[in-house]
Amino acid sequence: MLVIVATPALAGLEGFIKGLSDSGAEVVHARSGMAALEMAKVRAPVLLVVGGDIPDFRPFELVSALTRVNAAINSAVMSPLTSEQFHEDSEGLGILTQIAPHPGEKDALDVMAKLMRIL
Repeated sequence: MLVIVATPALAGLEGFIKGLSDSGAEVVHARSGMAALEMAKVRAPVLLVVGGDIPDFRPFELVSALTRVNAAINSAVMSPLTSEQFHEDSEGLGILTQIAPHPGEKDALDVMAKLMRIL
């Protein structure tokens, strides 16, 4: 089960990456939104996790672009927005879940549990 984590750097995400891996995911790192989209075209992940600091896309724009590549790929976005604002801003994009801006292992386990419920 392939998961792409799109963020310029993985520093500070070690616990999150461990949680994804411990849940059975093969985790690959994309340093930019364009790299994530290219990976998604070739490898068809089950999940794209978008960091809020992607240099070439706003997070919701990247999710929108992903739907044009492959609408069956699930997405999750690291965001500091309130849940209400996140829902409002992401309406219609089909995002699986919001993730804390600095997620840990528990956040990864929660995301993977949500993902497994819909697969």
